[in-house]
Parts: sequence; C-alpha cells; structure tokens
Amino acid sequence: MPATRSKAPRTFAVASCLVLTFIAHAEPLRVQPIDRTLAAGRVRGYVAVVDLCNPRVEVVVTSPLPQGSAAEANLIATDAWRTSTGVTLAVNANFFSTLAGGTADIIGLSITDGVLVSPVRTFNGASDPAIVFRNNCLAQIGNIAATGLLDVRDAIAGVGPSTTDSFPGSLVVTDGVNTGATARVDPLNRNPRTAVGLNQAGTQLYIVVIDGRQTNWSIGMTLAELGDFMIERGAHRALNLDGGGSTSFVYQPVAGGPTTVNRPSDGFFRPVANHLGIRVTPAPAVLAPRPIRGVWLRPPSTIAALETQLNLCAQSGVQDLYLETLYWGLSTGRAGVFNARFAFDYLDQAIRAAARYNIRLHAWCESAYWQYTSAGQYLFTANPEFRALNVATGGFGGDGTAGQVFANLANPGVQARMRAYFAELAGYTGLWGIQTDYHRFPLDNNTSDSFTAPWGYEAWARTDFQSLYNVDPITAADTPADTHWTRFLAARRSGISQAANQMHQGINGVNTGIDFSAAMFASAMSNSSQLTKCQDWYTWATNDYVETLIPMAYGSTTSSILVDINLAKTFAAGKRVVAGLAITGTSTHPSVQDQLNAIKSVGIESFVFFDATALSDAAKRFQMYNWTVNTATPQPGDYNVDGYVDSRDRALLNATYTGTPIAVNAGNRKYDLNADSIINAADVTLFSRVFAAFRFGDDGVVDQRDLDALRACFGATAPVVGVQHLYDLDGDGDVDYSDQVLLHGLLTVILSPDLDADRNGRFRIDDLYAQRRTPIDVNRDGTIDALDAATIETNLRAIEPADLLTRP
Repeated sequence: MPATRSKAPRTFAVASCLVLTFIAHAEPLRVQPIDRTLAAGRVRGYVAVVDLCNPRVEVVVTSPLPQGSAAEANLIATDAWRTSTGVTLAVNANFFSTLAGGTADIIGLSITDGVLVSPVRTFNGASDPAIVFRNNCLAQIGNIAATGLLDVRDAIAGVGPSTTDSFPGSLVVTDGVNTGATARVDPLNRNPRTAVGLNQAGTQLYIVVIDGRQTNWSIGMTLAELGDFMIERGAHRALNLDGGGSTSFVYQPVAGGPTTVNRPSDGFFRPVANHLGIRVTPAPAVLAPRPIRGVWLRPPSTIAALETQLNLCAQSGVQDLYLETLYWGLSTGRAGVFNARFAFDYLDQAIRAAARYNIRLHAWCESAYWQYTSAGQYLFTANPEFRALNVATGGFGGDGTAGQVFANLANPGVQARMRAYFAELAGYTGLWGIQTDYHRFPLDNNTSDSFTAPWGYEAWARTDFQSLYNVDPITAADTPADTHWTRFLAARRSGISQAANQMHQGINGVNTGIDFSAAMFASAMSNSSQLTKCQDWYTWATNDYVETLIPMAYGSTTSSILVDINLAKTFAAGKRVVAGLAITGTSTHPSVQDQLNAIKSVGIESFVFFDATALSDAAKRFQMYNWTVNTATPQPGDYNVDGYVDSRDRALLNATYTGTPIAVNAGNRKYDLNADSIINAADVTLFSRVFAAFRFGDDGVVDQRDLDALRACFGATAPVVGVQHLYDLDGDGDVDYSDQVLLHGLLTVILSPDLDADRNGRFRIDDLYAQRRTPIDVNRDGTIDALDAATIETNLRAIEPADLLTRP
C-alpha cells in the first residue's frame, strides 16, 4: 500500500523571477475538438494529449476526506472541482456509489499523491483495470494488484467483471487490439463516454470525452467505436471510465481565461465522486526557439562523401541538415517498414557524423513518392490498391515524369504504414526532427480535363464515401458539376490531412521531443495546380498535426518569395514558419544574402535551402555565414556572436559574473538574460537552459534520450576549426565522460543512480571500492562529490541481505 508522502515536483530549475523560457515543439498538454460524421450521425467531444514526462505536467486526483470519515469522497461537479484545485484540465474518473449527505464510495482503486483513497477491488481473484501514474513519470494501464502500488503516485480505475453481465472489464484497447465490443459498461449502445489511454511506452496520456444522447449535437459512441478512436490517436491500452451523465470535460489553459467545456447529457455537470486533473505549470514569457539554419541534401553514396558536405555546411554556418530519408520507397536507415537503400544503417551513422560538425540531423521524407521505375515497385506489387488512381484516365502515375508512381496518402493502409515508419524514425538516437514532403496527391496527369482533384475512385474510397453519404461517388461525384463533388473533394483533402495526423501520432508515441515539420507550397488552397494536390496545410496547422511549417518559396524574385512567406504566416495558426528557399534548380534565384535579408524584413530568420551541394561555391558559403553572424539577430546566450551557444559563451559569462551580483551597463547588458538589470545566479541558471535547448532541443526536456545521444558520440572530435562537436559540452575538443557529467547537471527528468561504478554489469560492494579509486557522478547531479559514494552505500544496505546470500 502506498505510504503518505509529498509529491516530488518536476519543474525547471529556473528562478521564479526569470522572464524567459522555451517554446516546446510538443506542448505538454494539447486539446483538440472531436467532430465526426458517422453513418449513424454526428459525434462531438474532446481529446487531450498529455506528455507525462514533461516537467511542467502534474497529474492530480481528487483528495481524500479527513481520516475517520464514513465515506471516501464528497460528490462535487467537475467544473467546481477544477475551480477548487486550479488544474488546467479536469474530467470525471471512477464509477461510484452514492451515499447519504452528498457523499459517495469510489468504486475501485484511487490514489492521490501516494495516499490510498480507495483500495483495489477484485472479483474472482482479478483486480479491476486501472491507470497508475508512477514516480518516474511513466504510467501503466492494466489489472493492477495491491502488491504493485509501491511507487504509484496517483491512480484511478475502471471496473472489472461482475455478476450482472459477461463482459470481462472496461479495457477498450488491450495491447493495440480493440476490445471495446466486449468491454464494460453497455458496450453496444451509444452513450457519452470518458476514457483514458496510453502509448506503449507509458509516456503519452490520451484523455477522451465523447458527448452523447443529444440527437442534434452528438449521438455518443459504442465502446468498439471508442476503441477504434483510441487506437487512431495512438493508444496501446485504453480504459473506459464512468460515462453517461457523469461525462465531463473542463479545460482552462490560462488561469482566469476562457474555459472550454463539453455538453453533459443532463444539461449540467453532475456531481461525481472522483476526478482526474492535469495541471500544467505556466511557462514564463517566451524566448523564441533557436533558429533553424538548414539545408536539404540527398545522401551521397558513402559516409565519407557525406562528411565532405558536412564540412562545407559547417563553414557556411549551417546547423541543421535535412537528409533525404525516404525516397522511391526506400529508407536511408535500416530495413524495417521500408526496404533499405544502403547495405548499412546510413541514417544512424549520419546522425553521429553531423554531430561532429555541430549539426542537428532531420529525416526528410518524400512521403507519397513511393516508386520510380523499379525502385519501390515492391510496395505496389504487394498492395496495388495503395496507388493513387486518376479519375479521368483510370491510370496511375506521378508528377508527369515517366516511371513515377505515388502512394495515395488518404488510404488507411498507406497511413498505417507511414505512421509505423515515422515511429521507427523517432526511435533513432540523436535524431532532431522528421519532415514530411511530397505530402499530397501528384499533379493531374491529364490537364485537358476539368477535374480539379482527380485522385481517385478506389474501391476503399467508394466504400468510405458511401458510408457517409449513401451514394457511390463514381456516379454521384463524377464531374465537378455534381452535387457531391465538393464533398468528394473534401474527403480527399481530409484523407491527406489525416495522413499528417497519423505520422505525427507515430512520432509522439515514441519521442515527443522530435520536431515534426512539413515542406509544402504556401498557395496550396488558392492556386489551381496546388488544389489538385489536396494539400490542406491550413488544417494541419490548425489541428496540431504538424509543428513547423516550411513553405517552399522558390521564387525568382524576393517579392515573389515574400508573397509565399507572408501567406504561410497568415494561416500558420501559431505554428513556427521556416522559410524554404532555393539556391539550385532549373530557375534563377536571388542571391543567398538577398533572400535572407528579405525574410528577415518580415520577421523570419529561420531557413532551409535547397540544396547543400550548392555550398561547394565559396561565395554562397561566405554569404550564408556572413549573414548568420553579422546580420541575423543574435541568440540569447550567444555572447561571442558566432552563431552557437557553447562552452565559449559559458566562459564569457563566468568571467563576468564570479559570484557577486553586478549592475548592468552598456558593456555587459548581453549577460542580463532575464532583463532585471542585475547579472546574478538567475542569469547563470537561465544560460544553462538556453545552452541545453541549443544542444538537446527546444522542448526544455533533458532526459535519458539525450544521455544516450551524447554517449553514442564518446571519443568523437570536431574536424572544423572554430566549430565544437554538438555534445562537446566542456569545449575540450572531444566528447567524453566529463561532458556526460555536465549533461547530468542539465537533466530535467530524474534518472536512476548510476550505481555500477566499476562497469562490470553488476552492483556490489566492489562498486564502492571503485568509486573511491575512480569516482563518477553516481547520483547524476552534475557534480562528483561525497554524495555519490553515499548514494552507493545507501543502495548497498538495501540489497545487503540478498547480496550476502549470493556470495560464494
């Protein structure tokens, strides 16, 4: 049984007076409306996605009544409970039994801050299914027994089997399989629903609330439909909670600001016994993320040739490489979802090679371009229905080049494959971003007809359309003049958009710190040829399907480039806009310097150029580097204005602030990062966060993944004079254990102690002796001191009886 204890806060180590922080690519809590038309009617509600390992996130469950109370809880409406606790998001949780005097007993497990409020309930020896939130920021859904609660901080439960029906319990998704049809409660009828789900890693929480019993608003969901929706969102396991009239959703992202609520079937929020809340610690005022200084590159045939390009990139001030990773249906990485292009894992080696040049590597995927001549043909041989088919011609193809065949990204099978592939990419150690490009239908290969969007009348598409509108699009939407043509076009656009959603969910199910970007044409919703492609990036941005927008502004004049950039800014829905520019291609482009000056004039200083091979031109290299260090706005923390935030900048700060606060003057103002007119320890703390963001990502999270990325580069050096290795944190010229110790001091997620001091794979008394001979940072606090040996001693005492028994 959990003991009473205080909740350990997981917050940034930044003083409260600071006015700067970081934009996270993946927000700790994202809420999206649900609005779908099913064959039976319209369904509405909300889905919230919570990054449980983000240090700004805290899970909150209804507090217990005072000791000695006859009941376990007071009945309180969810909106009132949210107001009383100040949480950001609140939903109802456990089923309950109403008692006298406005009190209730909670059915099944409930834990609040480590305090057991309601015990595990069992039936025929099986525990009710529950979701438990553990102290290491991971969560678990399953039939949790009382013996499995030692490190549980918060928990809520569904219900298991009973004598009233034959359903086994309220798990609607079990290990990726939809089990909703046989789940509790009332699985076959449409009802308001409240449910929670987790990705396979237990790091991502999905909270879903579905309105129901309101014909003109929302008809509700069966539990099978709820299971489908949870799987679509990324849930590996999902749990149905109390629903019906109890279903409630109250979201207030800013204290005192507007509140988003669902529509309870009773017309008001019913008092319930238990609640689940998510509190998001407000971030201080915003410091823009580090700028993107990037280029696109198709991979040279060898890593040695790649390093030649990386060397030119480093000389140009480039810090981001978008390496083509999916092209012609082949993967630049290992063989997995797609066949491999190389006989070795090129992507894995490229990530480490780029880090030597202080360059962050992003996987650039030409998502729909699956075949060129015989390359990629294996994909369509196995699944011919995956091809994009043309309405007017009945054929298939690409953008007018012989041998091209595009995949239909609206096809659910294609979406599933792309989701799996993007999840595969997200598992690469040290990868910074994943980009979807060619995310569209191909150009119309019969431009003499009048079809605005010719792709396509596949059998699966016809079935989907008929389920929505009870008509066959091949006859009811066969020309733009037909009544259903607009609906058919909307369905095609929606399918392409859903592909982006699926890709994003695949990434976030593995690593929410990876930036998901889209290369697209800004005029996608206004230009006739772009309308053909159904690339509705407005929807992608509005619905949080992507995080970064990269409009390909390949104009021949700076004015035409700015038309595209400004259009992207207008419809970006708050997403980051990075200028996609060109220095190679079939048309003439303005100089590198002129293009960069143009985008700066409209407030954009992040860019990606096509392509890296053009940097063999010394003049282009000079223009790019010169603009970065002499024209671009200096980044906070880049004190020597060389485009990097590194150990040299830390040395300058340490030479200025030596422990005694000093007043700001014209000469030292750049060190006053929090703009409070005093240079002190708060500025040092903030510099550490700026430094960490530059080295490990704008999401503000430094965790095991970052440690793995650094350790993968042990022994590496930087080959370009003046450019430090991405993970050379101390600036001594290589990546080694001293850099790891510095990383420990930047951690925002607590890691287990490193007890194996002698590195023999076992933890015994010998590790204490090794620690005294050659000390390491056992407790991972960024300092090697006496506390490290004490940590080993404490842990040895805990295992001493077992250790003695195993000694010879």
